[in-house]
Amino acid sequence: MGRGTPVAGPPPSITPAHGDHGVIASPWTRRGLSAIALAMFAASWAAACSPAPVTPATPTAAPPSASPTVVASLTPVPSTVGQPTPTPTPAPPGQTTTDWGRIWDEVPASFPRRPGSEPTETAAGPASAVLSVPAGVAEAANWYVTALGSAGYHVAGASGPFEDGSYVVDATGRQAACHVQVTVTKVGTLTVATIMYGASCPFR
Repeated sequence: MGRGTPVAGPPPSITPAHGDHGVIASPWTRRGLSAIALAMFAASWAAACSPAPVTPATPTAAPPSASPTVVASLTPVPSTVGQPTPTPTPAPPGQTTTDWGRIWDEVPASFPRRPGSEPTETAAGPASAVLSVPAGVAEAANWYVTALGSAGYHVAGASGPFEDGSYVVDATGRQAACHVQVTVTKVGTLTVATIMYGASCPFR
């Protein structure tokens, strides 16, 4: 061989000088750097694409209505709860014309009545009341004289005894037109008082 022709051989090894920081990266080192760069890029992209947080809006109260308020006018109704039911006034009885005069068909509750007296019937004709009295004829007649006087009637006294042993008590009420007659007689074993209560007398 000639002197000027280089001889082929292995390449000389290159050793970095002391203090030289240059590093020749191997293929594995390059792969690690590429993965780190890719991860950083993906994180940056995700942050850029994430939606911004939404702050909830504060609700705004609706303005008051301008329509006028309508208040219903109510009329109070009186309550009847707990109040007593009024008792209807009974109608007065009928009237009948007799030989003595026109009479009521009943006597009012205020008319004197001897204790123990009971309604009875006789064939003497219509009357305001016919009662059996637990007393003798004279005693019963005197009782009516006293009781009628105490009830406000004007009584002259009892007339009798008559032929049949009866007594008659005539009385006048507070009104001059009000006439009352009580005839007390013996009917069988009973003492019977037959009362004529004039139609001109008040029925109460």
